[in-house]
Amino acid sequence: MTVSAHTPTAPPPDAPAAAALGPVRAALMDHARAEGDELVRAARREADELISRADGEARALAARAAAEGQADAAAALAADQARSRRRARGVVLAAQARAYRALREQVRAEARQLADSAGWSRWCDALEILARQALQPASYDPQVERLPDGVRATSGTRSITVTLADLADAAVDELGADVEELWRP
Repeated sequence: MTVSAHTPTAPPPDAPAAAALGPVRAALMDHARAEGDELVRAARREADELISRADGEARALAARAAAEGQADAAAALAADQARSRRRARGVVLAAQARAYRALREQVRAEARQLADSAGWSRWCDALEILARQALQPASYDPQVERLPDGVRATSGTRSITVTLADLADAAVDELGADVEELWRP
């Protein structure tokens, strides 16, 4: 005799009971479909909300990144502009310094020409007076020596040399802020 594993099965429903359960079964199926449809709609709404929130967060992040990028770009632009202004100012100052040196050299060259002029003796007399005044008090009698481009006065341990180049430099220095007229438009 053979023994087999047997799974009990429900006896087949009889036809009148099946007919009576049909509407219940249909109602259960309708209810299950409605519940399933509602679960699907709720899942779609939740997914739509998540997507909408994610889109909003992405837009906010993008806007924040753009603002930070603009701020970084503005800061970089400001730094570049400041560097450019400093370089431009350096160029202007260098040009002004060259103009100032050129003026000084031009005045010195013109002053040196006085040593070759007919009035050089009078210029030396004026330089001697300046040197004597610089060695005040007047009670000293300074020794004055004439140089090719000026005079040197000595009194005791004190001495002063006054040259045409010194006078030219003093004349340029006395221009002070007026020298800026050289580079004003």
